[in-house]
Amino acid sequence: MALSDETAPATPERDNEEIVMEIEKGTASVSASEETVKWISGWRLIAIATGQALSLFMVQAESSVTSTAITAITDSLGGFEKSPWVFTAYLLTYGAFPILLAKVSDVLGRKQVLLGCLILFVIFSGACGAAQTLIQLIMFRWIQGIGSGGIVAICIGYGFELRPPEKWPSYSAFLTLTAAISVAISPLIGSAFTQAGAWRWCFLMNVPIGVTTIALLYFAMPDKLRLEPAARLTGAGVHLQRISRLRRLDFPGAFMLVGASALLTTALQQASSGNSFDSPKVLVLLILAPLFLAGFLVWQWHVSTGKWNLEPVFSWGLITNRVFMAAVGNAWLSGMVMTSTIVQIPQRFMLVNSLSAIDGGVRLLPFTAIMTSTAVVVTVIMTKTGVSVAYSLIFGALLQIAGVAGLSQASTQAGIEASQYGFQILAGAGVGIFNIILLLLTPHVVAKHDLAVGNGAINQFRILGGSHGLAIVTCATSSALRSHLLEFLSPEQTKLILDRTDQISTLPPEAQALVRQKLGSMYNTQMAILIGIAAAQVFATILQWRRKPIILKK
Repeated sequence: MALSDETAPATPERDNEEIVMEIEKGTASVSASEETVKWISGWRLIAIATGQALSLFMVQAESSVTSTAITAITDSLGGFEKSPWVFTAYLLTYGAFPILLAKVSDVLGRKQVLLGCLILFVIFSGACGAAQTLIQLIMFRWIQGIGSGGIVAICIGYGFELRPPEKWPSYSAFLTLTAAISVAISPLIGSAFTQAGAWRWCFLMNVPIGVTTIALLYFAMPDKLRLEPAARLTGAGVHLQRISRLRRLDFPGAFMLVGASALLTTALQQASSGNSFDSPKVLVLLILAPLFLAGFLVWQWHVSTGKWNLEPVFSWGLITNRVFMAAVGNAWLSGMVMTSTIVQIPQRFMLVNSLSAIDGGVRLLPFTAIMTSTAVVVTVIMTKTGVSVAYSLIFGALLQIAGVAGLSQASTQAGIEASQYGFQILAGAGVGIFNIILLLLTPHVVAKHDLAVGNGAINQFRILGGSHGLAIVTCATSSALRSHLLEFLSPEQTKLILDRTDQISTLPPEAQALVRQKLGSMYNTQMAILIGIAAAQVFATILQWRRKPIILKK
């Protein structure tokens, strides 16, 4: 296929979208497939791909870069008990807005919304780096996550409009690998900044990278690609057309989905801070969360039936698609295992085994490196051997169960058992299998017009699962940890240690050893909770079962 920097069709009667549909069906003529369609190539394609890769690298890094820096952050700002909010505040908005912002870009244009989200992300990355209290940092992370949600939604789907169909797998693989590498090495980046006494650069590093990326995409990206929905809004009334389309976006549905997630996470975080489940601060939120979720489902049904002139966040056709919704459930569950493991393992090495931040980050590599490489290996195996998706997912779930079960039995003493690294490898391989298969599965189980929303949903619920998983394991263990510390420490000492973990070193040696042992027991309990979450993925995979097995073929 001849490539060019032009995007205009050769004939006025036909546009790129019609021709691409013919190419996908294999009915396009030689002239149509080789001469009529014009795709971006050369320096502009390289610049766009580089800009998208840098964008995904930044937003994915922010989900885990603080896993090795969080103790330094709370030692500086205080509030170790509230430290899960540094992760969940970002993950909640990061995971709540991709679908909505993707729909906004259908109206305003991919370039415009992507640049806007990048600017928002860069500004509040700088604000996070300048935060003077943990509450300030958490608030800035909320807004930083909104920008991330738009970036990931547009970057992941942009390749379908930028490249010809036969190039979609390779382009998507390039971006997916970039994001996976970011998750793998960002804990090391965070630990390096911490070791240098500069944890604020975990956030500030996004400013120079982000400004460079914004400039790169501003000059390289066309104002509109021919295949963008926004490109169809033409003529004298474009402004009014955009306003009309924006009014049709399902903002109420998006609000209810975000509300359900935020209310549940907040309730669990309040409980982990010492509030009982029957206290108003927790109980009211726990009642409201399922009401918001029920309201979301009912609203999506009403919108999908055409009673309202709105485009649903989640069409009723997707909600009633058993195989797809089971895949969404699997994405949510695997996100819990992935994020909780990435966050808690380095903390364990630092707080239980008294390692430095850089050592804690290095010792997470068996999990992150295997998770990344497994995604690549599985892609090759699945597309060449014809192994059933269901069997592969069950195998991945069993690997996760074995991995977290082993980690839940780790020694609570100062020494490190070599078996911990083997269990990390098992869990990482299982998570890697789920990460890639669920994305490759989506085109096989949803209609073509729902593909963008379907891919967005898999990513969105994996991220939301991460925030919910952290909230669950923290809620289940924080109160017990506080009670165990009060057995041999005064209330003042307990409060001080739960606020700043560096104060452990000020205790007498015997008390230090006991504190680290109790922390080790807490992390073991958290991994034990993940056993049940990983096992639930087997049930969700069974729900995906079809009489005719789903085979991923090129």
